[in-house]
Amino acid sequence: MSSIAARARAAAMPVECKKDALQQKQDGTWKLVLTIAPGGLPDGLMKATPGVRYQCAFVEIGDNEEPVGLNLNRQSWTQLSRAQQAGILCNDDDFREWFGCAVYQSVEEHVRAYCGVDSRADLDNTKGSMDAWDSIVTDWRAASFNGGAD
Repeated sequence: MSSIAARARAAAMPVECKKDALQQKQDGTWKLVLTIAPGGLPDGLMKATPGVRYQCAFVEIGDNEEPVGLNLNRQSWTQLSRAQQAGILCNDDDFREWFGCAVYQSVEEHVRAYCGVDSRADLDNTKGSMDAWDSIVTDWRAASFNGGAD
């Protein structure tokens, strides 16, 4: 199974550019003018016909080539409790689809049943539930990095 996010990552064309101009048109749309260094324009973008739509993500980079505004105080995944991890993943549409919940069961109920707990807070309390959750996360990451394949 392939998630939309995995397909988007596979199709992405990274481009480094500089903002030159921004203009709002009368109809409310915006025109953004970017400058791309020589040799920095991917062939797919160069050959695309006018009107082709793109999903874009912009990350400002500093002179040190690092993202600007990177929150270095943010906790890493492994610093989060298992209950916090479950709260995050249970709100992720791709995870919900991958975990394959029964029609009559919410993803939260499915996680609790799989891990043998009554509350996701209990994911941090017993070895069996911790191991079950860690197994889910390991399998989910493997599936996500492999384009959603099982």
